[in-house]
Amino acid sequence: KKHSTSVRTAWAPIKAAVDADNARIVAQRTAVAELQRAEEMRLRAVSSTAKEEVLCCGPERHVVKKVLRPPTIAEAPLPRNGAHIIAHYTGRLASTQAKTSGMLSEEQNVEGSLPLEFDGEVFDSSRKTPFGEVTSEGRDSSVRYGSEPAGNPFHFVLGRQDVIRGWDIGFATMRPGERALLTISPEYGY
Repeated sequence: KKHSTSVRTAWAPIKAAVDADNARIVAQRTAVAELQRAEEMRLRAVSSTAKEEVLCCGPERHVVKKVLRPPTIAEAPLPRNGAHIIAHYTGRLASTQAKTSGMLSEEQNVEGSLPLEFDGEVFDSSRKTPFGEVTSEGRDSSVRYGSEPAGNPFHFVLGRQDVIRGWDIGFATMRPGERALLTISPEYGY
């Protein structure tokens, strides 16, 4: 069939359509990657000047929060236990560079360090695009550990221990529209 007359005569427009579709997909992927890089650079800049708030456990600093974007409604009440939380997230391991340079201990971000929170390896994300990209470096994270499909926000009930302890503590301090970086120690994480 590959060499039949009907396929040969129709092949040029089919190939042109396939090539155009492939070009559109590549352009979409490039645009998504550029937007991700721009957003990551913006967050790095905000993170470097954001004030840290220790949410849990005094000097051990098990849960630390940096507000990257204020809430859309500053007067909105904080969520209570039992509240349904819907949020996007990207889980990253502590940066190897930050650990080896002494800027980040195994458990905490040291006051005054550079914003290396974004340099650690991504181990899970709700923000995976339909193309599979998670990070601006173009790594494909096709393995998902959560139960939600890629690209959809994560849903959980606050205070019911459905999620890691650090999330129950961190999300209890957040209002709608707020974007924050939570640095969580292993004891309060996975």
